[in-house]
Amino acid sequence: MLLLGCAAGREPVTPEIPADGGTPEQLRGILEDLGDRADAAAWVLRGRIHARLRENEGPEGIVHLSAGDGADVEVLAGAAAPAAKLESVGRLVRHLRERAAAPGLCRTRFAEPLGLPLRTHLLRSIVSHLSLNLGNEERLRSLDDLAASAQKLSETDGAGTEAREFWLRKAGAAAREARDLRAGIEEVDSSAEERAFVGMGVTRHLEEAGRAADGATREMAARGDRVKVVDGYLRSLEHYVLARESLHAPTAAQDGALSKMEIVFSSLSSLLSPGGGR
Repeated sequence: MLLLGCAAGREPVTPEIPADGGTPEQLRGILEDLGDRADAAAWVLRGRIHARLRENEGPEGIVHLSAGDGADVEVLAGAAAPAAKLESVGRLVRHLRERAAAPGLCRTRFAEPLGLPLRTHLLRSIVSHLSLNLGNEERLRSLDDLAASAQKLSETDGAGTEAREFWLRKAGAAAREARDLRAGIEEVDSSAEERAFVGMGVTRHLEEAGRAADGATREMAARGDRVKVVDGYLRSLEHYVLARESLHAPTAAQDGALSKMEIVFSSLSSLLSPGGGR
């Protein structure tokens, strides 16, 4: 189980959501009162408010999906109490699963035929990292979903033999982990890399996306291990996708960083095509 950290330090007095849930006007007023505060309590409150506004406003509340997820990502990266972090990670997992099931909710776009199944797989892979906080049942669901999306990728039109074998290995690994977990052979645990992933804010995700892509490109230029190259680009895209889905209004700098995502996708697509990277 991932350790979610502890609250630390003193924080400013934070307004509260009314006991009856508040009207949309009241909730927007609280957001205005928070201004540009970046402390843990403010991020926690933003995540809750955007979730409520989305529920209240129906389809027109879609704007609150990314805004709220951005707040929840910052909750996980900060010094919020463990209970608040569990709340945020649970909400993120639900929202990412919604996106995987309903492509229209996604801000990330990739070219077909690889684009849709790959985006689904990336969303599910992110969920698999986050679900380590949520116990065996959620972990099993995430592994089953991950195996299914990898299997789907192995069947994508235009996939080369090596690509099909790569995705089948990914599907098999997720399925074996799920089987072992069901049998009580393996317990929910996390690697240092997964703990770091869960604890990153949006800015750090963008930085790590660039770092992972650069490492994969260097490995490819040195004619190194092709599996390491593909895994590196996939790690990069996981960071990019979570950042893109969590940014309602990216800054110019964030837009600049996100613009590199398409280059990473193109490099990965080339590698996964027949004869790619040769």
